[in-house]
Amino acid sequence: MLGGRPDGYGPAAAAAGHGRPQLYLSSGERMSIMENYFEYYEDALKKGKRSFKQAVSAGEYPYLPVLDEIIPGNDSCISRDIGLTEIPQEWVIGTKTAGRTRSFARNFMPVVGRETEFGAKWYRLCEAHLNEGIRDPIEVTEYMNRYYVREGNKRASVLKYFGADRIPAYVRQIIPTRTGDPEVEKYFELLDFRDRSGVDIIELSKPGAYAELLAIMQKRFSDPWTEDEAKEFVSLYHRFRKTYEGDAGKHLKATAADALLECLTVYDYEALREMSAADLKAAIRKLWDQIASSKDDRQVDLKLDPQEKPGVTGTLLNRIPLVVPKKRIKAAFFYGKGADASTWDASHEEGRQYIEKIRQDVETAVYVRNASESIEEQLEKIIADGAKVIFSVDSASTRACARVAVEHPEVDILVCSLNEPYRSVRTYYPRAYEAKYVAGALTGALSRDGKIGYICKYPIYGVVAEINAFARGLSLTNPGAEVYLEWSSTGGFEAAEARLKEKGVTMISYRDFSDRRYGSDEYVYGVMNVEDEQDGPLVHPIWNWGVIYDRLLTSIRSGAYHEESKKTTHSLNYYWGMSSGAVDLRFSDKLPFGVRCLGDILVRGIRNGMINPFSKPKLMNDGSLLWDEEIRPENIGELITMDTLDLNVKGSIPVYEELDPASKDLVEEIGVSTARKKN
Repeated sequence: MLGGRPDGYGPAAAAAGHGRPQLYLSSGERMSIMENYFEYYEDALKKGKRSFKQAVSAGEYPYLPVLDEIIPGNDSCISRDIGLTEIPQEWVIGTKTAGRTRSFARNFMPVVGRETEFGAKWYRLCEAHLNEGIRDPIEVTEYMNRYYVREGNKRASVLKYFGADRIPAYVRQIIPTRTGDPEVEKYFELLDFRDRSGVDIIELSKPGAYAELLAIMQKRFSDPWTEDEAKEFVSLYHRFRKTYEGDAGKHLKATAADALLECLTVYDYEALREMSAADLKAAIRKLWDQIASSKDDRQVDLKLDPQEKPGVTGTLLNRIPLVVPKKRIKAAFFYGKGADASTWDASHEEGRQYIEKIRQDVETAVYVRNASESIEEQLEKIIADGAKVIFSVDSASTRACARVAVEHPEVDILVCSLNEPYRSVRTYYPRAYEAKYVAGALTGALSRDGKIGYICKYPIYGVVAEINAFARGLSLTNPGAEVYLEWSSTGGFEAAEARLKEKGVTMISYRDFSDRRYGSDEYVYGVMNVEDEQDGPLVHPIWNWGVIYDRLLTSIRSGAYHEESKKTTHSLNYYWGMSSGAVDLRFSDKLPFGVRCLGDILVRGIRNGMINPFSKPKLMNDGSLLWDEEIRPENIGELITMDTLDLNVKGSIPVYEELDPASKDLVEEIGVSTARKKN
């Protein structure tokens, strides 16, 4: 395993404070050290007693933990002999049995006096270590990535005292039974990473973190690492840890390993490796808030309604002439393909034009992603052009936006996406599942046979909630109806539509943004009748980007936007719904009057909070219904990451290998967990 310092750890241990093997000490230095080895024991004893007192004051067990007391029935676990290897010293934390545990404090330093047999053996080992190095490996049992000494406690203590990075040891490993316990699952992720990479010094705190690290490095769990790759990673980790912990990182709950992962979500791996010590320190400081917030499992603070300062309503200030006019600011709109090539971008362009029409205090500009330049380079040019606000419509640009935002805190950068953990940028997205619920209910009322098709493009955050909301609305008015789900990101739109028609569906819920049929001028969107497409969509969810951009700009101009960040340590995501005007529905004139009335009733109920698509009624013994909100406002984030389909949805969420190549980058960035899984 690789994990020692880049300069290695030789058999002759470095003398304390010198950092040089005994071989390279002068005779005077060697004599001085030999004369002072009693003082080393006294110093170790002070450290042990200090640790003991701190543990007692904190109400903690003051001695070494004993593995046999942690897992008394460990004979039911699988065990295997690893053999002789070098193990990280910092993870040697206890003893296998209780025999010698009370001779040591929790930090493995002695707590018994020097004038004892124990003390005499300890400082003789100290003398041997300083003269020729401790040659005999210790024997340990490893459990959950922690090592418990079976033989050689004093050797471990001496080596820890002198700061050895790694300790030679014969290792026996106890593997816990998989029960679904999150800590055990994290351990198995660590084992997979360790076995493939050969790196045993990094321990990440959160489930899925190793997969995230590998994705950043463009690797899979199944990809073995070369020796050079492992050495390069170890070197980066040691440099990063030294800088992080030397710059007050020890006072944060985030470990150096977790902090490194946070930095890698923003900075490229190669760029981080090539940074000088000064640049690395600066990079860490710029991400200090994000690193600090990672202790909360990267929680996202969802803003469900626009926040405006008292007295500021909508764009009122922009429509009333003021004695002192506000200085205009420049807001840039960054598109992935452009309005002519993408209906998604075209819908945002309508929102931009709306802003140009109604706001006198904002100048807008359009920029389209250029494949010949990196996103960072293009964003830098946009800022150089004077933009003070950037709206990036391209979800795949989030990481690049976060990186640029760290360098330019004077610019407000927002990305149209969901569930992003970055503190330096904010994201925005409408709660479209509310409109989908109404659309599903009206579709159910109109359907004769209950066979409804549904075409979705990407399996990304938020879309499964939209599918399930549509299905729940459908069952509200047509209890036996079923939704047949297809994905256009697995073979194209035409193929998805053809599969649905082969199944005999009579109505299809297309995307809210129009799809053009290949080789024709026909566009389809919303809920359409397969047999009478010329009537257009019967019901069509509308995403009001103009309203969203107007509200966001009002918040920025009023100062409420910047006040929000002071009230939370989490990343901020705007997730506005029908009550804010961010989402609406358009009904066809062809709808029967009663169905149209039903649509209005449901829309009003959602807007005033009386109707929640994810409320679930319980039938009580007296025949009454008790409504219980499955998803409450405080945990609405569960809807964003939802990746389980309701029972009346016939279909599945595609896995990564089933996706078209063009879809994979986006799914890797913001895909639901099922879709991101790689074989």
